[in-house]
Amino acid sequence: MAIGPQTFIYDMLSRAGFTNLVKEPRYPELFIEELENLSPDYLLLISEPFAFKQNHIEEFAAHLPNTQVHVVDVFLVWEQINFGQGLFFEIDFKLHLLKKIQPFIKL
Repeated sequence: MAIGPQTFIYDMLSRAGFTNLVKEPRYPELFIEELENLSPDYLLLISEPFAFKQNHIEEFAAHLPNTQVHVVDVFLVWEQINFGQGLFFEIDFKLHLLKKIQPFIKL
């Protein structure tokens, strides 16, 4: 399952400066071959509803050798939404993603 347009997370990724390659709305199912064809710079695996582990990162990385694969803790997402702190969530989300990918960004 992927994150497509018409979702909160898609909007947050856009606001954080990411371009989502998934164009099907809502939560489309993607197969590994489709991910390989998309060839993303980053693959962000969310921690819920499935708890991705290191072996999952390695499996995706084997299929996507030019992609940085990271697990993002969505507890931040749901916790901030529940408390109605959308602006703070947006800042936290950006900082969280930047910390995850900063070592891989070439300036």
